Amino acid sequence: MLISAVLLTLMYCLLTLWLWYHWRRIRVFSPKENQRVHTSVSVIIPVRNEAANITQLLEDIDQQYWPDGKLLEASQLEVIVVDDHSEDQTEILVQNFEAKHVSLKLLKLQLPEGFAGSHKKLALGQAIAQASGEVILTTDGDCRVRPQWVSSVLLFMQQQNAELVSGPVTFGREHNLFQQLQTIEFASLIGTGAACMQAGFPNMCNGANLAFRREAYCEVGGYEGSMHIPSGDDEFLLQKVFRRYPSRIAFIKNPQAIVQTTAQPDLISFYHQRKRWAGKWKLHKKASTALLALFIFGFHALLLITGLMALQGAFPGLVFFSLILGKASVEFLLLRAVLRQMDKKLHVPNFMLLQLIYSAYAVFFGIVANFGSYKWKARRYAG
Repeated sequence: MLISAVLLTLMYCLLTLWLWYHWRRIRVFSPKENQRVHTSVSVIIPVRNEAANITQLLEDIDQQYWPDGKLLEASQLEVIVVDDHSEDQTEILVQNFEAKHVSLKLLKLQLPEGFAGSHKKLALGQAIAQASGEVILTTDGDCRVRPQWVSSVLLFMQQQNAELVSGPVTFGREHNLFQQLQTIEFASLIGTGAACMQAGFPNMCNGANLAFRREAYCEVGGYEGSMHIPSGDDEFLLQKVFRRYPSRIAFIKNPQAIVQTTAQPDLISFYHQRKRWAGKWKLHKKASTALLALFIFGFHALLLITGLMALQGAFPGLVFFSLILGKASVEFLLLRAVLRQMDKKLHVPNFMLLQLIYSAYAVFFGIVANFGSYKWKARRYAG
């Protein structure tokens, strides 16, 4: 047990340092003031019960600028909101929104008879089929975007000659310690996905900030093959585009490209969200992705076991403390770098608290993701 714990911790620390190295290799994109691109873009927003958020997001997108401060024109930027049978005022708010600088369309999700697959993928697919943009840019109804979000992504995509661009996502204002801890944990996911993408082994991205060329989407068959899986519109499409264009996938580092979403307000909603996310890992066809998930689970399970043994005197306490210190040190390097890019600070007390509970959290969701059901958008899905 002692040798296994030391070796596994060493491997984990080396993996984290590898992620940190590749995160730092991603250069910050700084467009020139006079840069322009004539590519048309369609921003697609699938929504369900987003009356509390959708107007703010539409206001953000209606005020999108080039680096020189000039507005994008409606002829170049369209917004398509797809309403998935909302039970609140979402549809009415979108209908009544007076867009000044974008072309705004509202679609109602059309469900085939007996449809039991992903409502979100179906909504995205129906919107893309009607989109006029050469580039598709997706986000969620509870997000906020910055004034040069669209232009920074378009200019970066042109510079990199990319078929798919993943962007940074973080949580907005945190109202309590629980949401502050979510911000740190979420940063680890964004940083890991970006670093692996930079290293040439993409495994995850976030549909709240994802751009891809419509032509590439059509070439790979869109969401075919994963429509039965409730989530994963982002990651499964990433894998398909990567297989077709292995050198034309990129992550954008730019302050204007940051998208802010909302942390979960309570433990129940957090449980269902993380169970949904964890459940996607077992469905990945890529062996390296599955092995990474298995390694992370095994490491935290062993760390949890050795911790319990150390409390009972069955494992050297000094060795366990050394393992935790090494793990925390390399994680601090990575998380501080990622959060700094998100315009956030890594508060040491919160980081240390997360160190105490994260292994139990990782093992718990690694297990429960394989059993039972979860709720998402007021619907229940099988696990």
